[in-house]
Amino acid sequence: MQRPQQNIIAGTILVRRSTELPAGLHVATTGYVRDWEIVDNGDGLEALLLRSGWNLFFIAGALRSMSLGTGDRSTRKGVSRLLAQIRPLSLNSMKVTHIASKTFLGIPYQVLLAHPCHIQQGCVLASKEARKNSLSQPAMKLTPALLPSVPSIKVTETS
Repeated sequence: MQRPQQNIIAGTILVRRSTELPAGLHVATTGYVRDWEIVDNGDGLEALLLRSGWNLFFIAGALRSMSLGTGDRSTRKGVSRLLAQIRPLSLNSMKVTHIASKTFLGIPYQVLLAHPCHIQQGCVLASKEARKNSLSQPAMKLTPALLPSVPSIKVTETS
């Protein structure tokens, strides 16, 4: 089975599939690898989040990966390696910032640079433990304010 072709270029944003987004915000995505998706209009994502009172935190430390060859298959390997570096950080998004094709002794390879990012509500980046817990929960969270609109669910407050 052949995978669909998605062009990863500098500026592409990938978001983990279980990422919670503001209510009413629809972001068009395309599945990429495992539980990661490409944001179709990555340039406008930060503006949409800011209007909703959410933030896209851009983490300063760049991640780097190399893969042999050129083309979509090589890029996919490089992106998969970058995503493996993000997993222990418990972050929910990544922005590819640089892709370069090079050769060494006639052997082609690609170098990819990316910055980890995190989408969340609030202006302070949550702790690693809080981020880890939010990634393990389902994307759609029902809060007591939303529950009355679901007919068969009774709301009970617990302290």
